[in-house]
Amino acid sequence: MYYINNLLGVVLVIILFLGILWITMKEGNRILAGWARENSFDLLEADYCWFCRGPFWFRSTKAQSIYHIMVRDKDSGETRSGWARCGNWFWGVWGTNAIKVIWEGQSAKEKFSFKPKPKWKSAELLSKAAHHNLT
Repeated sequence: MYYINNLLGVVLVIILFLGILWITMKEGNRILAGWARENSFDLLEADYCWFCRGPFWFRSTKAQSIYHIMVRDKDSGETRSGWARCGNWFWGVWGTNAIKVIWEGQSAKEKFSFKPKPKWKSAELLSKAAHHNLT
């Protein structure tokens, strides 16, 4: 009887794990399909990336879904491929529609959005400093 209870517990844990994995993949697919629809793309391919995270290898969590995608623009007919990260950093795909796409061949500057450095008004500051030093 003891072994049957242990076996039943292991089976339930496996079923729970597979259920969460299935729901996570379905949510990632839903987010990706919605993004394609909103941006006038036909989604030709969407390969879930189990191990290779592409350009998101250092900037994603296990909770996020990463896809290698190929889309066709409905207006121009142009075909593009790239990488899509679905979900946010903490919750992943659960309860969010966040998506980030990086196209193949995109320059490094376009991939990352850096916050601009504050611009110093050096001439203005120097004139104020000079004025205070003189008085």
